[in-house]
Amino acid sequence: MANTRLDRQSLRPETAQGPREAVDRCGAVPRWHIPLLGNDDQSMPYLVIEDDLPTLLLFTTRRKANRAVAGWIAPSIDMGVRAASCSREAMSALLSRLAARGIGWVRVNHGPCSIRLPLEAVAGAIRQAAEAHALDGAMHLYLLRDPITPSAPLVEILRDQPCLRLYTDADRAQARALAMGTRLISEPGQAVVALDSDDVHRLLCKLRSQGVEAVVLDGPGGGQWMGIDTALRDRLAA
Repeated sequence: MANTRLDRQSLRPETAQGPREAVDRCGAVPRWHIPLLGNDDQSMPYLVIEDDLPTLLLFTTRRKANRAVAGWIAPSIDMGVRAASCSREAMSALLSRLAARGIGWVRVNHGPCSIRLPLEAVAGAIRQAAEAHALDGAMHLYLLRDPITPSAPLVEILRDQPCLRLYTDADRAQARALAMGTRLISEPGQAVVALDSDDVHRLLCKLRSQGVEAVVLDGPGGGQWMGIDTALRDRLAA
């Protein structure tokens, strides 16, 4: 019981020791809850005005969101409003859209104990956590062997940092090997290595100790860059 209370406490951004820790805790929340205006076909997030600035309301539990909707949001407006649940991935996409429209702030767990945070910082933390979760949850990922040391993975330099590129499917990795040509990959057919989640975790730990700083998850949506510590933190917290 004590451990459960501690775990819940660690997911409450409003009890963090400062904004930076609060933002990090936002990334650790697996599911968010927000008030939505309208029906299922046409809905939009409910925003409040704080210091003349539109602010998105976010809640870490359904109970808190429902309490706000029933307690003060619904009685104050003339249209339907409900609490909706969002995964990390859905919340990341929503925050990106709102940031593009100029929304700059979120209010987490509106109430006697709450915190207001910059929307873009929260969006970044949630996006990185979603990407790292996808990395950990994949049944198999693939990498390319280093052409000089085939027992080691191919490490690239991206954004001026040593970076490991992981592929979500073997065909994508194979296509990359072929595109690099025989000058860089002498035998493209033997260049692809499959990894399960435990293999990925061990490899990232080893590469971090060797100075590799980042990971690119190469999938259907393109390359998703993340710091190697972000990938490991999500895996170790699981």
